[in-house]
Amino acid sequence: MVFVVVMPMSVALAPVSHAEDECGFGFYVSGYDDNGGAICENTVWKIINNNDGFDRVVEGSVGVDNSDIENNSYDFRLYVRCTSKKLEVFAASTFDLFYESAYKSGGTIQVKFDSGKITNYKFTKSTSNKGLFLNNPKTFSTALSKAKSKVALKFSSSRGIIVLHFPVADFAQSKKSFSTAGCKI
Repeated sequence: MVFVVVMPMSVALAPVSHAEDECGFGFYVSGYDDNGGAICENTVWKIINNNDGFDRVVEGSVGVDNSDIENNSYDFRLYVRCTSKKLEVFAASTFDLFYESAYKSGGTIQVKFDSGKITNYKFTKSTSNKGLFLNNPKTFSTALSKAKSKVALKFSSSRGIIVLHFPVADFAQSKKSFSTAGCKI
């Protein structure tokens, strides 16, 4: 099975300023006031609904927020996508994560919702080597919709161990959008 990460132009991996200790996890610096203080805004999931007459696609994404840990974020986004009534969950970076000769198919990723227990999921790497697809998207997205503040992912790549934290703040509100496209979460 071959997976390719396809990122719509409207959901490009734009850098977000997570100035450590200025806004805290789940917020980003959107600018600065006249006194040089950070203007903090909530990080929210971006939901895109597309219907080309043949297929309805609903895609949600959120940028990584590693402001509360010391770990390179590699400019990641987490995606939940419903296309052709099939649910997909993947994380994508602007950097190569896997060497062509390494991780031929995939591996194990550790996932932790809020302060819950660590669960192991299997992943398949994308053919672009810049992302990974979770093999149990329904289980993951259901747990994601119940989480209160964050989901953490930890996996091995050709760059070493990567730890990513994503805010989940408003994901549960998007469940209906996915249902209307044929993917119940």
